[in-house]
Amino acid sequence: MPNFIWNEESVKTLKVYNDVAYYYSSYVYFAAVNCWHLACNCTHAHMTTVGSGSPDKWPTLIIHYGANGKKQLQYNGAWNFSALCQFLNNVLKPLERVHSTDELQEIKLQADVLILGLFKEAFCEEYKQYSAAALKWLETDPLRSYRFAVILGNKTFPDFFNVEEKKVPRLEYLTMTKSVKSFSGVGDLIWNLSSIMLWLHDEFNGAYSTLHGHSTPINLAIKLKQGPVVALFATNLHFYKYVEKILHVSKVWSTPFKACNILSIQDLQVSINIATIIKEFRNTTNVKETSTCRYGRMKSVHLKDYYKTNILLTHLFQHVANPLMEVSNDFKSVPYLKNFYREIKCLKMQIHHSIPLRIALGQHLEGSIKDLQCNNKYNRTVSVVLIDNGEYTDYLNSLGIPISNHNLATTFIADNEKESIYVMTETFDIRNLMKFLQNFFENNLPSLQRISDASSMENVAFEADFFQLEQVNRFMFLNQLHLHNITTVVLIHSQSCPLCANLQNTFLQLAGIFRRQSNTIRFLRLDSQTNDLPWQFVMNTLPTLLVFPRERYVNSRFFPSFLKADFRNVLSFILAQLPAVDQVKLVLYICEGNVLPLSKASCWRFVKKLITQHIAQHLRYWQLFESERSLIFKRLSAFKDMSLDIQRNSRLL
Repeated sequence: MPNFIWNEESVKTLKVYNDVAYYYSSYVYFAAVNCWHLACNCTHAHMTTVGSGSPDKWPTLIIHYGANGKKQLQYNGAWNFSALCQFLNNVLKPLERVHSTDELQEIKLQADVLILGLFKEAFCEEYKQYSAAALKWLETDPLRSYRFAVILGNKTFPDFFNVEEKKVPRLEYLTMTKSVKSFSGVGDLIWNLSSIMLWLHDEFNGAYSTLHGHSTPINLAIKLKQGPVVALFATNLHFYKYVEKILHVSKVWSTPFKACNILSIQDLQVSINIATIIKEFRNTTNVKETSTCRYGRMKSVHLKDYYKTNILLTHLFQHVANPLMEVSNDFKSVPYLKNFYREIKCLKMQIHHSIPLRIALGQHLEGSIKDLQCNNKYNRTVSVVLIDNGEYTDYLNSLGIPISNHNLATTFIADNEKESIYVMTETFDIRNLMKFLQNFFENNLPSLQRISDASSMENVAFEADFFQLEQVNRFMFLNQLHLHNITTVVLIHSQSCPLCANLQNTFLQLAGIFRRQSNTIRFLRLDSQTNDLPWQFVMNTLPTLLVFPRERYVNSRFFPSFLKADFRNVLSFILAQLPAVDQVKLVLYICEGNVLPLSKASCWRFVKKLITQHIAQHLRYWQLFESERSLIFKRLSAFKDMSLDIQRNSRLL
């Protein structure tokens, strides 16, 4: 594994790498290369042809296999213990031998796609190429949502796939929709590693967004274009334990491997002095009074099992991890080490079954949802996405969805057409999930609406020059849009937006300048991250400045992104959206207050020129629109009064 010691990610990864090396040291040789060392040039030492092998990121895990380790495989998955263990298991066992139709059906139910190879024998060249492709595919699919199986001998192809061709060798691409796509090495694609990989990638690129094994929030967004999406974010390993029981009852999942029978208590007491520890601990924690609960006794029993397992594995692990260490001969015997490996296999079982369980549950839920759709005559496409909550907690927080660590899963339905999210508030189980879906099909679910808390400034004494701009929420914003007698300037921003500070600073300056003109113009701030807005106010980029002119709210405008968000440009943009009378009124207010860094004389000259233009324009309106002369006369009267103020101030200069 090439890495850099000064790289923080490399240091964390190296710890995970060491833990995995302890567990698999009997099967795999592990080595780590410090690429920062002057004697190590990882780029030249690991140069390969185009594809995998040469480190293009740090850290990089490279598997060497085959004759003299000439073949190389690069790991492209997550750097955590469970994912790396699962990857090594797939490397050690790339193919699954199938002996019956039932076995094939069970594998198919636990995989997004099943690649089935049919060969007469395992010594043929085609089988070797297929096995190499199964290993090479781990670079694209380290989670192994594509399962590779093989049938050897002169067995007939299972009848439930309805395939007429019996030619071998060949590969079959099987999905849950019972579609079959064959690869027989004829035509343009000859039977070799490159052709098989090309064939798989063509199918993989078209189906990636539908794979349950690769579910991410990106897949959720893609599936939203097709219809509603049922999203399940698994909270912890207890979710997979519960799912395993449900699928076992539904005959989708076979009985899990039972290998947790470690050494007997008698052997432990002989080899390890644990009896005294357990006895002393029970005496200190057990509750003897009959009037109290039995919590202490239950607690001591569980802790006894914990210490028993922990002490045993510690002693055994010392010998396995470091054979040179002096350990009692009792722990070097074959039965003890066999029990050690069985115990390790049991402890890792939940980790390796998480991806197949996720796939099996996703396919099982899709079948149940289709039955509900038929009963409710619901003709829209409903998809299922299952995601581990640990990696995407921030994503749920950004959506405003509450997360409970005591619940097995956080479940919600996203509907793009209705622009709504429906959150399941009940404790997660299959019955409650089906009721939740039934209520969705019957339109009986309330949608989630994020509304931030708005602090009230009433009954608070401030100094005369104090100014604080109001931060409104979704409810207040939509209500104030109905007040059409005041021009409203709205800044839609986000707390996580690093580029919002510049425009927000200019916005606050203008709001402070016009704070005494609240009857003419008002300024509002709205956080889009904590408030769900209607579709017409959902912005592609942030920050966004919107101006709703008085009595012309349908003619709202947003500040163009190509303009620099400085004081002069934003002020000019806002003034350009105002009605003529309000425009002159605000410019006159600016000149009287010495706001702009200009001389008073130039400011008064500008406002005088502006009001002259408006008077000339309204005189033309007087000639053109006879029916509107009463309104035009009111505006001309207002211009006359403001013109007199301008003349008086001009004489004072």
